[in-house]
Amino acid sequence: MGMLMSINNNISSPQNEDEREREYRQQLSKKRQKDKNKPKGNDVIMTPDWVAEDMVRHFAPTGNILEPCRGDGVFTNLMPTAEWCEITEGRDFFDWDKPVDWIISNPPYSLARKFFLHSFEVADNVVYLIPVWKAFMAYGLITSAQKYGGIKEIRWYGTGSKLGFPMGNGIGAIYWKRDYKGPMSQTFYDPEISESR
Repeated sequence: MGMLMSINNNISSPQNEDEREREYRQQLSKKRQKDKNKPKGNDVIMTPDWVAEDMVRHFAPTGNILEPCRGDGVFTNLMPTAEWCEITEGRDFFDWDKPVDWIISNPPYSLARKFFLHSFEVADNVVYLIPVWKAFMAYGLITSAQKYGGIKEIRWYGTGSKLGFPMGNGIGAIYWKRDYKGPMSQTFYDPEISESR
């Protein structure tokens, strides 16, 4: 009798199979959502020290600062009081909801648009080192950025190859400011290039 009960308990009813299937799909959906927040392939590109040093000096962030994708810590080493996120350390930027004064970072380029939009929700000032075309890649992004404020400045650093990046695009630090409606200036790390104001 005991053997028969044990066998019967192991037989799955259609209802139990449906519940397990539903639970499996929910877990898979959660995993896929988390995977969407992870950089793709060769998307972990560390910021050179000289660029991070110039960005921090040039933009001079103050108040509550967040580094949303810390990587090897090049920005947080320069701003030790800054809070940080890093997906590989279990601190997902897309879970961050506390307002901050500044965000400064080099986001994963495959997630750039998602980083921009979330940054606009939580920060008053946003500076990202990116291939500059990414700031202008979609009309929806342009309108979202304009509703947030605007681009106050682009600080140009050269091509990706100059920075040791695996692309030749023009790389710059884009500075968006909440409620900013003034002109956009361009500055250059290279002092031999004239600047527009």
